[in-house]
Amino acid sequence: METQAPAVPILARHVFRAGIGEPERMYTLLPDRLVVESPAHPPMWYDLAELRRVQLKYDRGKARQYWFTIIDTDRGQLRIRHSHFAGLANVEDRRATYTPFVLQLLAQLERYPNVQMTSGSMFSFVGLLLLIPLIVIIGAFALSIGRTDAVIVTGVMMLVLLLNLGKYRPRTITAAAPPRGLLPL
Repeated sequence: METQAPAVPILARHVFRAGIGEPERMYTLLPDRLVVESPAHPPMWYDLAELRRVQLKYDRGKARQYWFTIIDTDRGQLRIRHSHFAGLANVEDRRATYTPFVLQLLAQLERYPNVQMTSGSMFSFVGLLLLIPLIVIIGAFALSIGRTDAVIVTGVMMLVLLLNLGKYRPRTITAAAPPRGLLPL
């Protein structure tokens, strides 16, 4: 009597293409490993125990918001985005699979104390902090020359900066409570 090995359950899956010159990649999360597949390369297997760091990041472009996860391993870095480049001027929002994938990944990694889970970006955070005095100076100058329209614009800029500052603040995170704003809902 032959017996088959039990099937390994798929916990989550996310597929996206980062840009026109990139192949589509499929990320499949299994209980003990992450599999990355693309038509251009053979599948890559990453044991969850070999992951070193998972970082959630947020970036605001000119036309849209971007959420992405950076995974550091001994064999390099993986960058998973919520958006999919479907073609010229055609970017699809794939948060329906991205957010559950990342939440499930974080939950699986709770078992591995060697994996560091972080969010934010020190570079972006410091850059935004340096903008605060510049915006204040511009606003004060605009006020001194009687340009109330420019004062309003700098006030709005300051409000937007302060509301988004928390998304860029570097910090340690947990799977149970990832910071608000770092995963598209």
